[in-house]
Parts: sequence; C-alpha cells; structure tokens
Amino acid sequence: MSADGGFNAGFPQARLAHVTGGLPVEVTLIARLARSAGDALIHDAAHRQREHPGFVDALDEPSVRIGSLHGREGDRSTVFSFLVGDRGHPFHRHAGHRMFTAIAGSGGARLLFSTADDEQGFIDALRQVILPPDALFTVRFGGGTWHRFLPGKPGSPHPTLFALSCHPDEAGGMLSPAQHKAVTSNCADLPTLTELLPQTLAAQVEALSWEDIPAIELQLPEGLS
Repeated sequence: MSADGGFNAGFPQARLAHVTGGLPVEVTLIARLARSAGDALIHDAAHRQREHPGFVDALDEPSVRIGSLHGREGDRSTVFSFLVGDRGHPFHRHAGHRMFTAIAGSGGARLLFSTADDEQGFIDALRQVILPPDALFTVRFGGGTWHRFLPGKPGSPHPTLFALSCHPDEAGGMLSPAQHKAVTSNCADLPTLTELLPQTLAAQVEALSWEDIPAIELQLPEGLS
C-alpha cells in the first residue's frame, strides 16, 4: 500500500492505495472548529443518539440507523450515526463501501487501515492517518477494508470521533446469508454488518508501537486553521 498526503490547493488529503488495486482509502481534512468544540459537539450528539429508539451499544461503537433503505423504490442506501469514544474501537471491516463525515474530539483522532486480506500481508499494509483536534473530516473506502479508530494519543480522555456514515448499497459486497436477510428485512444494525479481525492477528497489531506504522498527519495550512 502506498500513501500520499499533504497540503492540497483546497483540502489536505491522505490517499492510501489498495494493495491489490481495489478502491483506495481517502481521508480529507475539511476544517478546524473552535478549541474544545469537538468534544462539546460529540457529547451533545452522543446524548441524542442514546435517546433514539434504535440505539445499539456494541463493539465499542454505539450507533443508530437514522436512514433505512427503501427497497420498493430500488434505493438500497442507508445512513448511520456512530460514536467512537476515548478507548477507540477494535479492528474490523464491512462488506459494503463506506463514506462518512465526522468530527474529531479535542484530542485529535488516529485512523488505522489495512487493505490486505491475508494474515501475512496485513501488517505490511498497515497505515495510519492522524487528524488534529476539533476537526471536520471525511473518509471513504471500499468494502473489505480493515479499519480501527483511536484517540490521537494513548490514554487521552477525549472521545475519538462522532460520524454520520452513508452506505451507498447496504446489500452490496460479500454479505453472509444472515447479513443479507437482515439487510433486505431492513433490520440490519452496525454490529450485524461488522466482521472483527481474528484475535491472533489483533494481538500482533496490539504489540506494535505507533512508530512501527507508517503515518500521514493532516493539518490545515497556517491562516486557515
């Protein structure tokens, strides 16, 4: 996986190429909010999310489906909100493509990705994108991309991020029969659509130090932050 990032003419972007030519990972920094505004927005949105009748708290990623698919009209897109707190969440992947807009907490956010399917190539393909505190950003990647989101620094008391995620085709990708049934029945939640990284490989990742993982740090140019 190659990585490219820096100060573009508009929005700084990290682009991580897929190891086998699939869709890249794209992380784009949009704007900085006022100091501490990230935490304030996340705490407010998290409260509203908990009050939603469809709230699901699992896999360290509390979430709500706020936009269901419209099967009769031929629209298979959905929209979810989700929160990643100060502990981060585990490495996982989804069958379908993902696009989301998020706010980073007031300690920043660290996004880890690997597009390798096999155990041998996973570590070699591992990359991280570091975002500043109180930032608005977007993320886009293809189905099957392993990912994990964490606070900017280990032990940070700040939440990692709050996001609004669009799934363009909830029935797309290599869904299991159970997942496909849940999707077409309009009752799939994020845990249903999630595959966790095998424990043996997850333990290898935990043993790595941050310095072992190639990183791109996104920042806005002076005068625009």
